[in-house]
Amino acid sequence: MPDEPRLQHKPLIDPHELDQLHNQCFSWALTCTRGCRGDAEEVLQMTYLAIVEGRARFGGSSSLRTWLFAVIRDHARSQWRRARLLSQTIARPASFALQEEACIDTDALANY
Repeated sequence: MPDEPRLQHKPLIDPHELDQLHNQCFSWALTCTRGCRGDAEEVLQMTYLAIVEGRARFGGSSSLRTWLFAVIRDHARSQWRRARLLSQTIARPASFALQEEACIDTDALANY
């Protein structure tokens, strides 16, 4: 959880309100990661880091809770996309290898 000194330059974010919302935010992160506790912890940590670093900016046009939930959801989606892309990238070489073997076998049979 971000500490107060790091949030001093973000006047619209009340550190005490953020602290009070932590359990709800973690529950929402669990929902967004389909119950995976480790992923939920990572998503919430990335959310807090984005707030502290200024990559996620609260403009005050909604409640802090609504905004936090949207940032958590966006980080969970990004994490899911990265994981999906990684799994597709890892799966591709294996499928190419199988296709190459099939081609080699087909060519070998044609020579007989």
